[in-house]
Amino acid sequence: MKKVLTEVSKCLGCHSCENACAAVHSEAASFLGAVLAGEKPRSAVRVLAGTGGAKLPLRCQHCAVPACVDVCPTGAMQKDAVTGAVFCDAEQCVGCLLCVDACPFTAIVEDGGKPFKCDLCHDREGGPACAAACPTGALRFGEAEQGAVSAMEREILDILKGAK
Repeated sequence: MKKVLTEVSKCLGCHSCENACAAVHSEAASFLGAVLAGEKPRSAVRVLAGTGGAKLPLRCQHCAVPACVDVCPTGAMQKDAVTGAVFCDAEQCVGCLLCVDACPFTAIVEDGGKPFKCDLCHDREGGPACAAACPTGALRFGEAEQGAVSAMEREILDILKGAK
């Protein structure tokens, strides 16, 4: 399955991923257009500063066994069996936000009483906008072996422990 892979050592902290995500998820479909139209662009990617100057482009990892899906009482938070993408069915969501608390990556945030998270730009041809916008390849969309994904997730969790 394809995933957005994070190579923390390559992140400059430029926030291009955040801007690209916000643009894709705006009605105007561009960051500047959204701001000029009075929208408040929102991004499912946040660039955090970790210990030792490390930058971390934090986003949903679309976990193999997602804790957010396990705690969802209505089944709104789901994992697509084909793509591996974890998503929220807004019509089933009651806004309990248990998924926000369950995410070990703090990658699900509350937005208007509902969860907001990376959807892998499922409607965007060419894959996730964050990876396409990353000038250094710190975020890359591609196939990944489970061992490499597990190592990447451990590194992110280690940085998060020092970033808070």
